[in-house]
This record gives sequence, structure tokens and C-alpha cells, in this order.
Amino acid sequence: MGGSPFDTSVFTQWAADYLSWMQQCGYAAQTIYLHKRLLLHFERFAKERNIGRQDLLTHDTLKLFESHCGLSHAAWPLRALSRYLARTGVISAAITKPRLRLDDIYEAHLRFLEKDRQLDLSTLYASRRILSALCDYLAAQDIALRALRIEHIDDFLARYHEEPGSGTGGREPGSGQDK
Repeated sequence: MGGSPFDTSVFTQWAADYLSWMQQCGYAAQTIYLHKRLLLHFERFAKERNIGRQDLLTHDTLKLFESHCGLSHAAWPLRALSRYLARTGVISAAITKPRLRLDDIYEAHLRFLEKDRQLDLSTLYASRRILSALCDYLAAQDIALRALRIEHIDDFLARYHEEPGSGTGGREPGSGQDK
């Protein structure tokens, strides 16, 4: 990570403003406490790695932080902070996950779900993750879509759900990659 060295005072002020806003909005004390702890941990992480300001609130940095922490939801407070900073005009845009680009047939199906079925955004994101995992499975098994059989679907679903409680089968959600 390059750029200007990490400026603790800027991040500290951002975090303080955000936590104050959370309190004003009536967030639960435990939620504010959790966000504060994770923001402080991220601040130390960024300082140790001398992450420049332009790289501070990016998807890649959040993924590094999550793997450093070993917590799959460690980046939630940072995403919320970035949304707050974007809304208040401090940064130009909140952190966004890179959109998974699927084959045209899958993208067409997602457009159908969005336009004709009018599914909500969270359902569309979940559908995109599942289709991405299916696409990865078909490629790994060297199965053409037109040759897909029910046995392949059964095998895919068994693998997809093999990690209890995750619904991702050991995959990093939305990444299309195994952990």
C-alpha cells in the first residue's frame, strides 16, 4: 500500500464523529462499543502497515483487515463509517464490493429477476452469489450448462452448504473464491 503515510489524527476524528452520530441516532450502547473497538483495531492495523489515506477505506484493505482479525464481519463498522463519511461529504464515495461479472446467460437471468420479478436488492445479491458459485462449480467439474443434470445440482448444493450454518460451503461470500 502506498501513498501518503497513515494520519492517525484524521482517522481518529472521522471515527469520533461517526461514533457521536451513532449515539445521536440512538444506536444501542453495545453496538457503539463494538464499532469503537473495531475502529480502534483497524486504526492500529492501518498504522502498522502505513496504509495511505487513498487506500484506507477500500474493499481490498477491508478484506486484508478481515483476514488479519479472523472475523468475517470485522469490516461492517468500516463500511458503515465510509457510508457516514460519504453522506457527510468527507469522502467521495462509500466502500463498495466489486460486482461479480457473470456469463451473459446468468446476467440475463438476474436482469429478469430484477425487472420482471421485482426482487429486492438483498435477494438479487444472494442470487448473484449463488450463480457465481454455480458457475465456479461447473467450470471446476468441466460441465457445460447445456449438459447440466439434476445430479450435478444435487452435488453443487451439497458442496455449497457443506459448512454448517454458513450457506457458503466454505467460500468467502461474494468472492467466487474458496477460502
